Amino acid sequence: MGTQTAQAISLWAGVPQKQEAQKALALLENQLEQKDWHISTGIFGTKMIFDVLRNTDKNEIAYRVANQRDFPGWGYMLANGATTLWETRSLQIMYILRTTPCSGQSANGFTVR
Repeated sequence: MGTQTAQAISLWAGVPQKQEAQKALALLENQLEQKDWHISTGIFGTKMIFDVLRNTDKNEIAYRVANQRDFPGWGYMLANGATTLWETRSLQIMYILRTTPCSGQSANGFTVR
C-alpha cells in the first residue's frame, strides 16, 4: 500500500505508466482521505504531493489539504496565532493541553501528523 510520500515520489518522478499512475493517484487520494485530508509527510513529500495534485488537476484536493483548520493543519496554526510554520514537536503537547505557543518560540515547518 505504501505511504503518502511513496505515492507522491513515484508520481512526481513519472515512474508509473498511465494506468498504474491513475491507480497510484487514487491510492494517494485514499491515503489523504484516511488521514482526514492531512498530510503525513516530511518537507520533500509535502512539496511533491502538492506538485502531483497541481499537475493532475486535483486543485480542490490540494486546497482542502492546505486549508485544514484542525491540528496539525496550516489553518490551525493561523487560527492559533502562528506567523510562521511551526517546527517543534512540543506543539503536539500544547495541542493536547489546549495551550498556544509561547511568544517568541520558533515553530517553523511542523507538517507530520
